[in-house]
Amino acid sequence: MRHLLPLVTVLVLSLLLVLPAQADQTIISSTNAKQVEGLLKELGFTGTRIDEDDDVIVMMHGRPVVVIVGSGNGRQLQMNVAFVGMGITLEQVNAWNRNRILAKAYLDRDGDTIFESDLDLDGGITVDRLKDWLQTFNMLIDMFVREIVHGQGVDDSKPVTPRRDRELRAGISPTVG
Repeated sequence: MRHLLPLVTVLVLSLLLVLPAQADQTIISSTNAKQVEGLLKELGFTGTRIDEDDDVIVMMHGRPVVVIVGSGNGRQLQMNVAFVGMGITLEQVNAWNRNRILAKAYLDRDGDTIFESDLDLDGGITVDRLKDWLQTFNMLIDMFVREIVHGQGVDDSKPVTPRRDRELRAGISPTVG
């Protein structure tokens, strides 16, 4: 029996490593501002509040990001952040849109840059997918600021996607707040 204890211990530890850490596979097809705000706080984001339209305002990289929830009965979500008076050109925005996925940029009527991402909940998604979308947009803002706002440029050689949640769990944490 003593000889089996190390084997059993190794098997139990192996199973724990295989199981996803606190995964929430609950399927949702709509959400509300309170749930989105709670998920943002759970992910470590600060400065969250719900506005009069039932949308969530959260700080990401020192910028207010609007998570539009109140429109579309909580079934279509959008996150956006404005870069006002930055002098970002249409050429820079087009370079981003050509070579990046998951978020787009455009110049509004005033010439300011709007950076946004959409998520459709029709048909159902997991809560983990919603969390991943929130984290991904945070990472994309960082990429956009470095490449476009700070002028490092977009590498046109190949499309780039942000690090995924599994990479975050491997020790690479996003900048929040």
